[in-house]
Amino acid sequence: MNKAVKDFIGEYKYKIETHAHSSPASPCGVFEPEEVIRLYAECGYNGIVLTNHLYSYMQSDKESVRQTVKRHADDYERAASESGKYGIKAYYGLEIRFDGHPNDYLIYGIDIADTENIFPYLKESLIKFRSEYQNPSMLLIQAHPCRPGIELAPPNLIDGVEVLNFQPNSNNGNCYAAKFARKVGGVITSGSDFHFPDTQGLGGIYTKYLPKDSKELASLLRNGDYLLDIGGLPLIPEFMI
Repeated sequence: MNKAVKDFIGEYKYKIETHAHSSPASPCGVFEPEEVIRLYAECGYNGIVLTNHLYSYMQSDKESVRQTVKRHADDYERAASESGKYGIKAYYGLEIRFDGHPNDYLIYGIDIADTENIFPYLKESLIKFRSEYQNPSMLLIQAHPCRPGIELAPPNLIDGVEVLNFQPNSNNGNCYAAKFARKVGGVITSGSDFHFPDTQGLGGIYTKYLPKDSKELASLLRNGDYLLDIGGLPLIPEFMI
């Protein structure tokens, strides 16, 4: 490898997973939060965003929004508590879906209190959410936009695109997602979409520093100073779009 290129890549020494799920917050997940942290530490990651699924139907008849969100966020709290043992940073995120629509959206730059305000919109639509909910630190990315059955979101309603999704049990159409990202502009991400055994550590990003929280991570993504991770190989985002 050219020395200048090697030196450039070497500046991005922190590795962060941007799309991972744990159980029980994500019913489709296999591993509990503590296990997710251990697995990613063993893969050499410095940070991981838990983007557990959040749907309106997760609220039981007896729960308030706050109670539902707190129960859902318990996975993150457990991961954050465990992370110090392994020297890895846990970040809070979401993967949301609006009622009656198949699209999924990754959210960064928020905390649990913000989620209480987001949750009621899950019964509405993306259009209503983006027109009414104002949060300057939030970043909303369309996840795996080119899977079968998914619709491309209106570019003006999203902040970017997950161009690389490495969930091996799905046809993600990553090349088509990269093409869509060129139309959208904004942020592009890579993520493992981790649910199942032996699928951890397939994607993410490389950064020059480790953000202190989800809001600082969202700011870093907006600034574009990171590399995409493809199974341990770095890729400069500009070359993708």
